[in-house]
Amino acid sequence: MTSVGGDPHWSWVIGAEAARHDGVLVEELSVGTAVQGLAFEPDRFDVVVTPASFAEALASVAAQVRAPRVVGSGRLARTAPSVFAPAHDAAEEIAGQGVANPASMLFATALMLGEGLGERGAAETLTGAVLTACSNGTLTPDMVTSGIGVTTREFANVVLAELPNSLTNAEFYREAVA
Repeated sequence: MTSVGGDPHWSWVIGAEAARHDGVLVEELSVGTAVQGLAFEPDRFDVVVTPASFAEALASVAAQVRAPRVVGSGRLARTAPSVFAPAHDAAEEIAGQGVANPASMLFATALMLGEGLGERGAAETLTGAVLTACSNGTLTPDMVTSGIGVTTREFANVVLAELPNSLTNAEFYREAVA
């Protein structure tokens, strides 16, 4: 996990939370170093946590720089509802054409399930289905290097078909298909 920005209290909270979870290693970066890393070495990042003041900017860099990427983001709140969203523009120019990439929205939904609603099994199931669809070559036009890619509906259908194979929470799945 990479912690970006923040003050000493932020660092203390991140360290205390990481200590509660076996195997979580925390790298602390300044905002400038994180922006540069997200732009030029994006594969070195897995999970990035940052105060709300930097979140939107970092998510935008991660989603837009160099090649298309799928990025979901969330703003967790202690006492109010949290907010989860894909990190990309609204893309009005492609609305209704069936060529939008829903992966970022699905990852944001997985964040909402796992972090916002505490349904970690459901989040893992959804994330696994999206990752499997992508790794099997089910890519929308923005992600292919040659050819035309699949439609938004075709991508969604493959993800839906992969849900039983990615299942980590049987109760969630029974409720979802009932």
